[in-house]
Amino acid sequence: MIDGGDSTQLYLPLFETDLKNRMPIWGGVFIAYFVLLIFSSVLMVAGINMMLRGFMLPWLVLMIIGAAFQALFGLWLLYGYYIYLAVVVPTLVNWLWMGYNIYCILCVYSQYQIIYLMQTPNIELLYP
Repeated sequence: MIDGGDSTQLYLPLFETDLKNRMPIWGGVFIAYFVLLIFSSVLMVAGINMMLRGFMLPWLVLMIIGAAFQALFGLWLLYGYYIYLAVVVPTLVNWLWMGYNIYCILCVYSQYQIIYLMQTPNIELLYP
């Protein structure tokens, strides 16, 4: 598909991107995003094992970007192609997947907060 193939299926994220030979550009952006997501996932697991909350931030940022893209893509499908009833099912599946991604984001953020509280020093001031 990146080399000029067919992208006419409604549910593809690169739907209609080859109208002006933009497919290689956006395909490269997607590949770079997912490679960064793989590296940040490994970094996140290492950060959780070593109790370093800063290692979780790249994954959180990339997943928030991904969830925002999923929301916007679903809205674009519904509003851009509202005359086709076949658009509703792929949009709902996309938003269901987005909901799972948001759940994962909340789980990792919860772990981030737990590590933050464990690393916060408990200082008690004793006044005479």
